[in-house]
Amino acid sequence: MKYTWTSEADCDILEISGNLDSNSAPAVSQCLDEYCAGTPRNLIIDLAQVDYISSAGLRVVIKVNHTQTATGKKVMLCGLKEYVREVFDMAGLSRILDIRDDRQAALA
Repeated sequence: MKYTWTSEADCDILEISGNLDSNSAPAVSQCLDEYCAGTPRNLIIDLAQVDYISSAGLRVVIKVNHTQTATGKKVMLCGLKEYVREVFDMAGLSRILDIRDDRQAALA
C-alpha cells in the first residue's frame, strides 16, 4: 500500500493504492489525523487503485469524514472499483458518504 498527496482547485487529494486493510489502515489513519490537525481543505480520497478494503479501512474513511464535516469541510471518495464499492454498499456507507465516479466528477 502507498499513498500520495496532490492538490487541485480548492481540494487536497489523497490517492491510495494497494489494500486498505488492518495492516495499512494505521498508517493512513495517522496521515489523515496529521492532515486534519493542520489547515485542511475539502478532501478527495481517490480509491481508484485500491484493490481491497476491510472494516479497518472503512473506519479510517468514517473517521476522517466525521472530523472534516465537524469543521465544515467536505470529504469525497472517487474511483471505487466494483468490489470496493460493494463493501461500502453492504456497510450502508454509500448512503452517507459522498462517492463520485472519478476524480473529475469530485472536482466538479
